[in-house]
Amino acid sequence: MAETARASSLYEQLINLPETLTGEILNGQLHTEPRPAGPHALAGSSLGDELVGPFQKGRGGPGGWWIIDEPGVHFVRDIEVTVPDLAGWKRERQ
Repeated sequence: MAETARASSLYEQLINLPETLTGEILNGQLHTEPRPAGPHALAGSSLGDELVGPFQKGRGGPGGWWIIDEPGVHFVRDIEVTVPDLAGWKRERQ
């Protein structure tokens, strides 16, 4: 019960972070960092732009994927939350 309460408290802290920070819960600890600077954000957006055509829309590629910037990924079993810069999921695996 105490572990569940701690995880709930960590998650509450995560969702209440100011917009200037991103956070992740890893190994039972909240880790924060500033939002990406301009060049980093531009590189991520450019990479996503390159991947959406072939992978998400099927233009010259396989299609069948969702490409998403900064999704919150929750690993319920481990009570962890991470926010990768860019992620892709095969639609059939949803």
